[in-house]
Amino acid sequence: MSIKQLRKIGIVGPGLIGGSIALALKSANIRAKIIGIGHRQNSIDRAVEFGAIDEGYLTLEKLNGCQLVIIATPISLIKSAIDSLADILAPGAVVTDVGSTKRQICKWGGKLMRKNIEFVGSHPVAGSEKRGIDFARHDLFVNANCFVTPTRKNSPSAVNLVVQLWKTIGMNVIEATPAQHDKLLGLVSHLPHIVAAGLVNTCSQRQLEFTGTGFMDTTRIASGDVKLWTDIIMSNPDYIVQSLKKFTAKLNEITEAINSEDENKLVRLLASAKTKRDKLVEFKYQHKQIEA
Repeated sequence: MSIKQLRKIGIVGPGLIGGSIALALKSANIRAKIIGIGHRQNSIDRAVEFGAIDEGYLTLEKLNGCQLVIIATPISLIKSAIDSLADILAPGAVVTDVGSTKRQICKWGGKLMRKNIEFVGSHPVAGSEKRGIDFARHDLFVNANCFVTPTRKNSPSAVNLVVQLWKTIGMNVIEATPAQHDKLLGLVSHLPHIVAAGLVNTCSQRQLEFTGTGFMDTTRIASGDVKLWTDIIMSNPDYIVQSLKKFTAKLNEITEAINSEDENKLVRLLASAKTKRDKLVEFKYQHKQIEA
C-alpha cells in the first residue's frame, strides 16, 4: 500500500515530533485523515487548532480503522500504547514509533506481530530541546536522517510503507538492525547528551554566569527533557557505557599529554579533532543537513 492511498493515519502524542510529522504529511499533500491521541484535552485542542491533526481524542480506541499509527511518545509510554493497540487495530495495520532506542521497543512490538499487525521501528533523528505542539514545524525533518529498523518477521510491504512515510516528509532513510542502531546512536547521540550534562554539572551556578557562546553552543542539548533522556539512557545502558569508556580513554590521552608537557602530542590530538569536525561540517553542508 502506498502512503498516498491511506485513508486514516493515527499519531499517538501530537507534540513537537508527532505534530511536526502531521504538519509535514499535510504539507506533502497526503490526504489521509490524521487522528491525534493525547493525554490532556487542552493539548489535543491546541493540536487541532494548530492544524496538525484533523481530530483529537484522549483514548486509543479512536484509532480503530487506522491503517498506519505512529507512536510519538516518550519511551516509557510506548509499551502501554503497543499493548493497547494490539486489541484495537485490524490485522494488516502498520505501527511505527519515533523512539531514540530500538532493541527494547522492537521486542515490545512483537505483541502486535502476534495479532498480524506489523510493527516496524523508526527513529527520526531530528527535534529540539523544546517540547509541545507550539514548537512543531512542517520542515523539521527535511534532509535529516531517519533510521528504520525492521526485523526478520516484517513483510517487505510494511517496511516499504514506513520508509515511504519518512521519505515523504523529506528524510534520508537508513535501514539497520535494532542493535546496530542502538550501538551507533549510543555513540553519536546519547553520549553527547551525557557529556553536555557533565560539562554543566562540572561548574557551579556562579561559574556558569561567566560562560561564553562556545560553552552555550556545546551544552545546548543539556536543556533537553530530563524524563525523556532518562528513558533513553536506561534503555540503552550497555552501548552507552561502551561509548563512555571510549570517550574517557580519549580524555585520558589529552590528560597524559598535558601532564607530560608533550606539546606535539597535544597538537596532534587537537588537529585530528579539527580535521574530522571540518570534514563533518562540509559533509553536512553538501547534504543540506545544516545551513551555510
